[in-house]
Amino acid sequence: MFITDLNIDELVIIFSYCNEIDHKNISKVCSLFEKIIEEHFFERKCRDSLMVTHMKNHYELFERTFKGDMKYADRLKIYQNWMYGTCQQIVFFQHRENYETILEMNYNYLYTSSLGKFNVYKRNKNGIETKQFFSNGSDNTSRISSLKRRGNLIAGCKMNGSILTYDSDNGYNEEQVKNSSEQLNDIDFINDTFVTVSRSDLSFYKLSSELGLQTFDFCKNLNIGFKSINFNPSGERLLTTKADSLHILDPTIPTITHSYLNRTQVFNTKWLDNKNFVFTSYSSPLSLIDTRTEFRRSEFSCGNFTATCMDYDGRYGLIYGTLLGMMVLCDLRNVRTFERVFHLDASAICRHIISDEAHLYVSTDNAIHLLNFDY
Repeated sequence: MFITDLNIDELVIIFSYCNEIDHKNISKVCSLFEKIIEEHFFERKCRDSLMVTHMKNHYELFERTFKGDMKYADRLKIYQNWMYGTCQQIVFFQHRENYETILEMNYNYLYTSSLGKFNVYKRNKNGIETKQFFSNGSDNTSRISSLKRRGNLIAGCKMNGSILTYDSDNGYNEEQVKNSSEQLNDIDFINDTFVTVSRSDLSFYKLSSELGLQTFDFCKNLNIGFKSINFNPSGERLLTTKADSLHILDPTIPTITHSYLNRTQVFNTKWLDNKNFVFTSYSSPLSLIDTRTEFRRSEFSCGNFTATCMDYDGRYGLIYGTLLGMMVLCDLRNVRTFERVFHLDASAICRHIISDEAHLYVSTDNAIHLLNFDY
């Protein structure tokens, strides 16, 4: 009888007595052992490690992952680079004029908006291809104030009251839904329901197709102005901000169901799941609110830095950028602890931040910085 004649459960019990070095050697014996070690030991270890957007078996949460089929040895190397701050810094699209660049991405493309211009760049192992894959608009047109992505669809809003969409199947579409004097601050969507906010109201639209073109049909509105808006993952709640307050809305009515006051201006919000969200405010890095109990946990991070942008891995790793050009990687399980602080080569305000298992992109007033942990 050979050891390979044992069933998988019996092999897992035997291999559980081995250490990590033994596991690496065992995985080289045959394809069966490699599969067992990868799925029952290495994958579990990676899931229990703090790493922004790193678990490959959660497609919906981690669809930005650059290499979903990456082997354990490669993922472990990148994980260690994250933990020890070892990365290659590359600067793209430097310019003298100060303006905000909004970032979104998936595993193939990086999407950016600079002033009134929407751009798509192909991603590769070393960052992005600087030649545009797609571009629409120009710098001197109405500024794009927000970009959001769900699946393959990108949606944005402009300061002139128009909504833009882009995907690989339908290309780029833009439609004026508000008067040009009514500036749209933010947009979010789930399925075919789109919501925009401005200083005067919150409006709902249904995305439909007419003669092969996408169009937005107005449905309803709420005559209250907001600064930002975010659907929770299931789409049953809307999180909005206005100055120093946060509000939970029921999108089916719509009406405000819960409100939370903050001592200072709210900057960013991010749902962790359907019940919990984090937000940043002036002089306070991060605060978490459990909407079931209204329990608030504040300042669970490194120092009293103002967090200007943030990204979440869907499990318990959150990274945020600061006014001082620092990115702080936090473990949400532990209060007032952090794992790593990254510094940009040039001190600058971090305006937008987005990441996956290999890359961290940060936009400042004058450039896009890439921190490459896979090199």
